[in-house]
Amino acid sequence: MRLSALAIGLGLPVLLAGNALVTRGEVMRGTEVAGVDVGGLAPAAARERLVLDLGERLSTPIAVRVGDVVADVTPASLGIALDTDATLDRAYRAGRVEGRLLPLLPLVRSRVVEPVLRYPRRLTLPRDLAALERRPRNAQPVVQEDGKIAVVPAADGLRYQDTESLRQIAAAAIAGEAAVTLTPTVRAAAVPTAAAEATAGQARELLRLPISIMHQGKRIGRLSPTELAPLVRVRRENGQFVLAIAPNGLRKALTEDAAAISKRPIDAHWKTDGQRARLIPGRNGRGVDGGRTADAIVAAVLKGDTRRVQVALGAVEPSMTTAEAKALDIKEKVSTVTTELGPSSANRIYNVRLMARILDGQVIAPGKTFSFNKRVGPRTPDRGFKEGQAIVGGLLLPSIGGGVCQVATTIYGAAFYAGLPIAKRLNHAWYISHYPPGMDATVADGGPDLEFTNDTPHGMLIRAWATNTTMTVSLYSTNRGVRVTKRTGDAHSFVAPKDRYILNPALTADEQIQETTGERGFVIAVERIVKRNGKIIATDTFRSNYIAEPRLFIVGPLFVPTDGGIVEDAPPEFRF
Repeated sequence: MRLSALAIGLGLPVLLAGNALVTRGEVMRGTEVAGVDVGGLAPAAARERLVLDLGERLSTPIAVRVGDVVADVTPASLGIALDTDATLDRAYRAGRVEGRLLPLLPLVRSRVVEPVLRYPRRLTLPRDLAALERRPRNAQPVVQEDGKIAVVPAADGLRYQDTESLRQIAAAAIAGEAAVTLTPTVRAAAVPTAAAEATAGQARELLRLPISIMHQGKRIGRLSPTELAPLVRVRRENGQFVLAIAPNGLRKALTEDAAAISKRPIDAHWKTDGQRARLIPGRNGRGVDGGRTADAIVAAVLKGDTRRVQVALGAVEPSMTTAEAKALDIKEKVSTVTTELGPSSANRIYNVRLMARILDGQVIAPGKTFSFNKRVGPRTPDRGFKEGQAIVGGLLLPSIGGGVCQVATTIYGAAFYAGLPIAKRLNHAWYISHYPPGMDATVADGGPDLEFTNDTPHGMLIRAWATNTTMTVSLYSTNRGVRVTKRTGDAHSFVAPKDRYILNPALTADEQIQETTGERGFVIAVERIVKRNGKIIATDTFRSNYIAEPRLFIVGPLFVPTDGGIVEDAPPEFRF
């Protein structure tokens, strides 16, 4: 007995030591990772087997079902990957301590190790499955402009739980399953259909009959359902629907009805005497208070069961308040330019005066850029413009808004002598003798524009007026001590005028009539030197390239030019 006990006592340590020696550097026998037997393998061999077997499972498509929609999904393409190092480490450690202490245990017990997987942050499913995910739709009452009222019903939404869904797909793939079913979470709408239906009923009541607008016991107007419907709004406040009426729209709708009890505001403006600008304070007017009147209509109909509503009046601020005008700091004249109209038709003079009225009193805010085309607007008959003339294709043709370049040239000169940065300016195609050379500007609807920037910290007031013979623009601001000097260079690169022939079938044989004497073309540059306190702060050069104005002849059908020229058909708008 003592010998056997001694043998056992000596054998067990030897057995344990032998087992530890045998299993050193190997995965313990009986170890499986998701059904992959890696027991007894060295780490490198175990790694290879895990990558081969489990990697294949993650790279094999699996059918993912959501409701009635099924799509094949490859787990690896979703970003699910085996963490080989972590999985191998887990397998290597499994059962190592007890296996060494109980060497016969591996013969009677297997060890199942879960693989370690890496997951993407978000679930990205094929289009058919991804399309099932949707936000819940809250119910919404809709009041259309034509007065029709509808309700958009509530609808529940669906949302995939990214982490849980990815783990379900991975688990099915690792287990070798061919399919997996995902169940998105149902997200209920926050606003039920019943709430929207109740508000729709209020809207129908609001638009059921006309509403009388009253003032001091007398009816001054009436809002029909057709007039009111486009103004009705549905808002959500504190989780509930609230009916409202657009205040600005209501004020405009009642402007004519409330004209007798309203008073127009007066904008702050300036009076000028040729040197100084004096601020005339603005004054509030009185008119329909759209907000209070709108609230009164909703309350009267929905709470008071009446369709007679007292109009609410309130102060109407001018578009330019006294405080806003004071902040512009407009005090004195900083530049002025007068141009000669030259030979002008009655229509041209009319257009120049019209544009002067449009520009007169406009203010260029500090840092803002003046655009002639935007400030004057389209020169169209419906805005009062008449037909004049413009240079088109080298010919002087009838054009609505003739005289516009006279105005552009004059305001360009005022900006030039105020020392303001000129962003855009283009000279006329031909030199026009009643403008100083290089000091003209041409503009056109949808074409060239005149732009300059008020780079001062003060507002810039435009004063513009015209007579039958002249156009004047003065700019008023705060004098910054700026002085402008102009230097006109010598004209050069002269181009002699050519002869141009326009056919007039009404003339006889080879008859010809000279319409213009022509004007040679040339290039000229104007330099502007801007000084403050005797120091030059800016130097600009404005280059003008005038093309030659041809000598124009109107000729008969048998006329043959002797200079090799050609006879052109007259444009449809050309007038003989």
